[in-house]
Amino acid sequence: MTETEWLACEDLSRMTEQLEALTRAPRPGRRAPTSHQNLLQWNRKSYLHAAACWRRIFHLIEAPGREAVEAYERLIEGHGTWEEVGAARQRVITACACDEENPCCQAIINCAAASEAVGCAAAGRTRPPDFDPFGEDSDRSRVENFAYHGARAAEEAAQCALFREVFGNPFRSVTFSPVWRTSTAVALAQQMYESREFGAMPILGDALQDAGCDNTDVLNHCRAPGVHVRGCWVVDLVLDKG
Repeated sequence: MTETEWLACEDLSRMTEQLEALTRAPRPGRRAPTSHQNLLQWNRKSYLHAAACWRRIFHLIEAPGREAVEAYERLIEGHGTWEEVGAARQRVITACACDEENPCCQAIINCAAASEAVGCAAAGRTRPPDFDPFGEDSDRSRVENFAYHGARAAEEAAQCALFREVFGNPFRSVTFSPVWRTSTAVALAQQMYESREFGAMPILGDALQDAGCDNTDVLNHCRAPGVHVRGCWVVDLVLDKG
């Protein structure tokens, strides 16, 4: 994959594989580590990306599912435990015991299931359609199938944009000077990180530039239009979260 392909890619699996190839980072979905410290070193950003994808569909999932996502987030930030995550996952399993094929009924935050859920909502179903072109209701099935795959593809494209938001551009290394971490820049970044409100990103860009930052990738990311989430690669650099 080239840098141009990375910036335009709408295939999340391909982006994940490419990032692993470039950084030798463990892929999301492998067995979780046993300690919070190892989690942060191993795949903190992967979990933040997955959580951001699930937060996009909070309007589609019931309370147990939202609570499971929040439990993962607390664990990542050092405010939760694996026991709490396990209990939250069990509540999801219990609540969805009669509808295991519903993608919203996932006990583990999974990006593919999130895009499936969006597709199902577009098709007016609780599970992926089983398209049969020769069935008795083939016209309706065809419409549902088209709606499902179209919405799912659009959601995966949005997930890829979030992947770039969290992981940045692996083809361009950024050396972030500690001098740029002024009290103003850190305060702005911390406030946005904690509140999940990123409207002050352009102001953060100004603060970094005032501190001497001349990296165009950093400044452009702050000022360009787009969605920002917890795990944003620039905010993480300002807060020295790696």
